[in-house]
Amino acid sequence: MQGPRRTEAPPDLTDADRRVVVIEDHVLLAESLTGQLRTAGWEARLLPVPDTVPALGEVVDRVARLQPRVAVLDIDGQRFGDGLRLVAPLVRSGVGVVALTTAEERTRRGEALGYGAGTVLTGETPLADLLAAVRAVAVGQPAVDPEERHELVAAWRLRHRERRELLTRFANLTGREREVLSGLLRGRAVRQISSDIGVTEATVRTHVKSILAKLRVGSQLAAVGLAHRIGWRHRGS
Repeated sequence: MQGPRRTEAPPDLTDADRRVVVIEDHVLLAESLTGQLRTAGWEARLLPVPDTVPALGEVVDRVARLQPRVAVLDIDGQRFGDGLRLVAPLVRSGVGVVALTTAEERTRRGEALGYGAGTVLTGETPLADLLAAVRAVAVGQPAVDPEERHELVAAWRLRHRERRELLTRFANLTGREREVLSGLLRGRAVRQISSDIGVTEATVRTHVKSILAKLRVGSQLAAVGLAHRIGWRHRGS
């Protein structure tokens, strides 16, 4: 039985333009994607999945040795390190990035674009659209509508500024306030927190009032929700 017919990449692409590296830690998906790119005429290589998480610089060096024009990068993967944090180093090294994600959040797409990705595609993207995106990035053409790119990056930057402001609020908590908030996160009552940290219940309530004021929330439940929202944890807990 004949295999799938090989279709040549567009004639205006040079041999260097056709070089693509796939960075994906789901092996079956990575092999499938690499094979589809090769069938479509691209010189696609698969970056081997490491046994342990390497430093970002090591990953970038591995990619650089393959001299690709484009990297198809799973930004949700973790075996190569935080996928999002790979985008900017790859772009700085001269590699165009087509980012892949299963997340629907606009801010995540905006973050990847803000770091320099040529485009961000989801798992619902048809193969033809993926190939078109790889080609556009390979030849330096826009792969995302400029207005959409601007909106997505702006949404990410706004959320990033809000997160930094929230982190500043938590950074202003004293050590004892952090202990009290950690107790609240664990579902401990004032009486139990008092026993845990060796202070009176009145002192714990005073700390709770201060926590609410510094975090600018109106209740213990809101303080706990805000801590969960930004992933705050007391180092000692």
